[in-house]
Amino acid sequence: MRIISIARLTAFSSLTGLFCFGTPATAQNVWAVDPSNSTGTGQLVNLDAFTGVENRRFVLPDGLTPSDISAGLAGWTDELFYINGDVNQAQVYVLNPNDGSTVRTFNISGGWFVEGLGYWSNDSNSYLYTCGCVVEDMHRYQATDGSGPTFFWSTIFDAKSVAGDNGGRIFAFAKENSASTVFEIFEIDPLVNRPPIGRIPSPSQDIVGLAFDGKYVYAGDSNKNLYSIDPDNGSIINSVKLNYTPYALASTEGVPMPMPQVPGPIPLFGVAAAFGYSRKLRKRIKTSKLPEVMSAIG
Repeated sequence: MRIISIARLTAFSSLTGLFCFGTPATAQNVWAVDPSNSTGTGQLVNLDAFTGVENRRFVLPDGLTPSDISAGLAGWTDELFYINGDVNQAQVYVLNPNDGSTVRTFNISGGWFVEGLGYWSNDSNSYLYTCGCVVEDMHRYQATDGSGPTFFWSTIFDAKSVAGDNGGRIFAFAKENSASTVFEIFEIDPLVNRPPIGRIPSPSQDIVGLAFDGKYVYAGDSNKNLYSIDPDNGSIINSVKLNYTPYALASTEGVPMPMPQVPGPIPLFGVAAAFGYSRKLRKRIKTSKLPEVMSAIG
């Protein structure tokens, strides 16, 4: 008699669960700026970063057009920070992710050009990190009102996008210095102005949007690709092709979705694997000898 182990049943359950629930919950809270949608007015898109499926869209408050590609976006639980560097390079909109409405606005000090935003917070302070300045450095500001700028934050050069949405880690798509020819994704110390504290390879040299949800770094490029990346080793966990270029990305990890997410259909390979395993399992149970099992238990 063969005894079917609990471990094998658990493995089977995990296998079918992987096929049914392949998207991490955090990936549902990713946002992108789409300046080129069919309405002619730029929109804020909430999407599943692993599949590209959209959950909802909101019209942005500043008349974003297809030619406005210098956008910055950052998020934290119940709010999104948005800036359109092609319309007003100093004005930050704080948006409600539940309906896209503007909660408040403020200007960053000095009116420096911005095309990327990152957000960081702890119990006592919150900061915005920006890139896009003409001297190709990063800046840090108070996230409450845009005051207290620190210029030349970190030592990276020509940063194009910033990620930092869950309050914990800051990343930037940049060159190491002015002599570098390759863009990488650098981890930036949010509190101490010093050289980068880490780096990972970038999946593309044309990144236009970054986000970080506490689990993955998300990177969108000008070829409409959206990558999900391990922040510690740079491995590509997932990639999906969108029908628009995500010129800015953010995450609002912790914001409730408008309705429960329904599991997607099991892929054909998953159905075949699950069905084949279940037939073997039924056959083994059927051919097992119940008296021997009861005797072994007794």
